Amino acid sequence: MKTKHAKVYEVPDTKAGKTYTYFCVSFYDATGKRCRKTFSDKSAAFRFASCIDTEAINRGAERRMLSTVLDEAKLRRLEIAVERLGDRYDLDAAIDFFLKHHQNPDFKISVRDAADKFLDFQKSQVRPKSLGEFRGTLRGFAAYTNNPFVHEVTHEIVENYLESLRGRNGVDKAAPKTWNNILKGLHRFFGWCVEKPQRFIEINPTADVKTMRIDRGDIHTLSSEKAGELMRFVETFEGGKLVRYFALAMFAGIRPEGELTRLDDSGSLNNSVNGVIRLTAAMTKTGEPRQINIQPNLRQWLTKFQGPIFPKNAAKDITAIRKQFGLVGSTAHDILRHTFISNHVQAFDSLAQTALQAGNSEAIIRKHYFNVTSKDEALKFWQISPAA
Repeated sequence: MKTKHAKVYEVPDTKAGKTYTYFCVSFYDATGKRCRKTFSDKSAAFRFASCIDTEAINRGAERRMLSTVLDEAKLRRLEIAVERLGDRYDLDAAIDFFLKHHQNPDFKISVRDAADKFLDFQKSQVRPKSLGEFRGTLRGFAAYTNNPFVHEVTHEIVENYLESLRGRNGVDKAAPKTWNNILKGLHRFFGWCVEKPQRFIEINPTADVKTMRIDRGDIHTLSSEKAGELMRFVETFEGGKLVRYFALAMFAGIRPEGELTRLDDSGSLNNSVNGVIRLTAAMTKTGEPRQINIQPNLRQWLTKFQGPIFPKNAAKDITAIRKQFGLVGSTAHDILRHTFISNHVQAFDSLAQTALQAGNSEAIIRKHYFNVTSKDEALKFWQISPAA
C-alpha cells in the first residue's frame, strides 16, 4: 500500500503591519483523515513530519504482514468501523445488535398496506368507533403523503400533514385538540409498525412531533337550579327513557362518550354492589379502573327509571335535549361531568375522594374545580331527586 508522506510548507502571516512566517505540516492520520499542524520553528516542523512518516511506514508494514481475504477497500472500511467503535463497543456485539434489530433493506411496505394490516389487528382491540377514527386518520395521511413506503416517513412529513389540517370552515387551522387526536392515532399506528413481529421500521417517526398545548380556561358548570330543570324535563320526556343517561353523566361524572357506552354494553350497572359503580380499566378513558359512590339522589333516579342507558334512537334525542338546554359547543361538551366534580368536592370537602371518583389528580381538582360553586349550591345539587 502506497504511503502518503507528510508535507511541510511555509505560510506567511501579517499582524500589526509586520510579516511573520510559520510552518504547516499536512498529513493523514490512521483513519485516512487529512490533518494539519503548525509550528513557528522550521526544524520542529520537519521533525514532526518525519515522525508522522515513520508511523505511516510502520502501519503499512503491519498491514503487509497480515493475511486477509478482504480487498483493500473493504479492509479500509473495516478499519474505520473499528476506529469508530473505539473502546465503547465490541465489533461482534455491534454486528449482532444490527442483525437482530434492523429490517431487511429489501423489505418495503406502503403506508396504506401497513394501515390495512394495522386495522385488521385493531378489530379485536378497540371499539368500532375508535376503529373508524383510526381508519379516517390513516386514509387521510396516506392520501396527503401520496402513500409512501412506511420507512420513508419522517417526523417532518408527519408535521407537514398536521399543519395541513383545517377546521370545519376549510380555512382556519385545525384546533389543537384535533392536532393532538390525529397525532395520537398516527403515533399508535407507527408504534405498531415498530413492534414485533411487524418490524416494518426501527423508529417511530412521530416520537419527535410536538403535542399542542391546550388552554382549557375556566370550566363551565350548571347551577343547581338549571340542573334541576334539566332533570325535570328528562323525567317527563318519553317516559323518562333518557334519565339514566343524564343522571349518570351528572351525578356520577361518567363521560358520556365512551365510558357510558361501555358501561351500558357491560351490563355491570345492574349488578352494582356496596353502593358503588365500578368502571374497569377497559371502560375508562384513562385506562385506569375507578369506583364511584352512588349518592342517595342518584340511587333514587336509577331505582325509579330502569332500562338501558342508551335506548333506541337515543343519540338523536340526546342531541336535541342538549341543544334545548344550551349544552352544546366546545365549552359545554363536558359540562355535566364538570358539574359533578365541582359539586362533589364542594359538598364532601375531600380533594382526594373527588379525584378518585372522577379519575383525575388532586392537582387538577384543586386547579380547575375547587370553589367553582358554593357550599350551599353544592348541597342543593345533591338534593335533586325524582318527583314524588
